[in-house]
Amino acid sequence: MLFLRNLSQLAVILVGSLWCARPLRAESALYSVTGRVLDQSGRAVGGARVRLLVAGRPAVETDSEASGEFRISTDSHLAGNVQLAVQAEGFQASQREVRLGETESQHFEVVLAVEGSILSITVTEMAGYRTKATTSATKTPTALLEIPQSISVINSEQMRDQMMMSMADVVRYVPGITMAQGEGHRDAPVIRGNASTADFFINGVRDDVQYFRDLYNLGRVEALKGPNAMIFGRGGG
Repeated sequence: MLFLRNLSQLAVILVGSLWCARPLRAESALYSVTGRVLDQSGRAVGGARVRLLVAGRPAVETDSEASGEFRISTDSHLAGNVQLAVQAEGFQASQREVRLGETESQHFEVVLAVEGSILSITVTEMAGYRTKATTSATKTPTALLEIPQSISVINSEQMRDQMMMSMADVVRYVPGITMAQGEGHRDAPVIRGNASTADFFINGVRDDVQYFRDLYNLGRVEALKGPNAMIFGRGGG
């Protein structure tokens, strides 16, 4: 009798446990939020972070798949109004209100707008091909404003940008200087009507050899126009 009594008590306890478990299962019902993350052109956005926010704090989160699909499951303790936040790199964040508990599953399509970008550019070089000083005429670095001669400077950047290949190309846009044929074997500048091959100086040293000069290793070309006798002593131009 003692054994049977224990079995009956055990049966009562099991029945009571099952009866108590029924409302507990209903209380822990699962709610799911599914959807797809797309860009403005309708393409899927994979790897987007999808969160359910409660009072501004993430409660449940997941990542969208390569197809843009996502699924978040939660129990009844989040029933009520929550925020569905979606964020992906290169896109503006999206957030909307979702009410959990009305249906067991809700589906949303989230379209993310491309994030705008602002570029900041800092220019440290001087604009254009401006040159402030020279050493050709004075043998020492001197500001161009302090030299009582007309000087035109063509630097290596301008030669490269305008694809200059010879001294004739260099003086093409220098006022007062043209390049003669030089019998086909030398640079022959004509400076204000005076033809000469003896008015070339390389690093301050006279270079009056009759040949065509290369530009590949020149930093710049300076054209000085005026009475050159006060600087160099002789010259055709």
